[in-house]
Amino acid sequence: MCLHILWNILKYPNNIKYRQINNQDLHNNLEFKCHELHINADEIFEEIKKNLQEFGFKKGDDNNWYYQYDDIQLLSLWEHYQMLIFQQLICDIPRRVCMLLNGKWKDYEIVFDYQHRTVMLLNKDDNKPKIKILQVGNPKKSSLEFNVHIQWYNDISNVNDTYTKWACLILNDSWHFRTAYWYSREGLSACFSDFNSFYVIWKDGNITIQKDALNSYSMTLKQGIQQIKEKMQIIEHFINGKDELIFFQCEFKKCKPPISFAMNEYLLHDIYQHLPHYPITQVHWETKGGFIVSYKNSIGVERSIIPKRVVPDDTLSISTEKVAFNPLLYECDFHKLKIISNSLASKLHRDNLMQELFHE
Repeated sequence: MCLHILWNILKYPNNIKYRQINNQDLHNNLEFKCHELHINADEIFEEIKKNLQEFGFKKGDDNNWYYQYDDIQLLSLWEHYQMLIFQQLICDIPRRVCMLLNGKWKDYEIVFDYQHRTVMLLNKDDNKPKIKILQVGNPKKSSLEFNVHIQWYNDISNVNDTYTKWACLILNDSWHFRTAYWYSREGLSACFSDFNSFYVIWKDGNITIQKDALNSYSMTLKQGIQQIKEKMQIIEHFINGKDELIFFQCEFKKCKPPISFAMNEYLLHDIYQHLPHYPITQVHWETKGGFIVSYKNSIGVERSIIPKRVVPDDTLSISTEKVAFNPLLYECDFHKLKIISNSLASKLHRDNLMQELFHE
């Protein structure tokens, strides 16, 4: 209830009605909520009165509460609001973000208010700090939300000049955010996904657990898997430049709950509507993928000298000769490598996957 009081003042700072609280109505509402939870309302009401005094409210002669300042004490109310939000959240969440506003990137303190489906932002560096409010979904708690859309991209436009790159995301096709690290973007994206009623849990190539908000009423299983594939590729590209897909697989039988490849064209709603508490649901998809640096992003280097003929021997020895770094195999060296491959075929065990990629 204290959180709701602060949210109203911060969202509507010029509306006088949110600076006046009827003491009896407040007690009645609290009593109703406590009765449902079978807890003592009187003890909690004493704590609420202490909080109101800390917020800047003062009891009037009519026994009701009134905010005692003409202009709201924004920074003080913001700190109390942050404290109440962080007490409710168990997971580690971002405290600051960088957001694009009016063509400029600015740093903000951020609060995720899941009760009101609101993201609250404050830039304390401004001369006159103001709350920036992002209404992510329907603020009514009883409603469901399926339209949280999170798009990822990598900004490497300045990497050659300033050696910097940014892991970016767009929330609901409207609000742009960027982070300096890929895992910071993943954490921010997961917090935004929690506003959605339905989301998928999956793991990227670094065995990091990801969370993706999907609209189960409009998206098919195939489209959902494609979205995860694209995000996995964006992660690999940001970390080490791997921008070309080698393979991607969804192990349907290992998903929780298990699903079938035959459901590929089904809507997610048709697949999961039988689950308890659907559509407020999270499911797990078992995915894995591999990526490499594409040829267009590779560079040529000096060739090392490869002998024209290799004499088979019973033992293998490691050469101490220093050669120039050569990350790629040259097509013109294929015949030489074929000789080496044939001579070592009986001594080396070749992995099927690597064998398929040998041409790279």
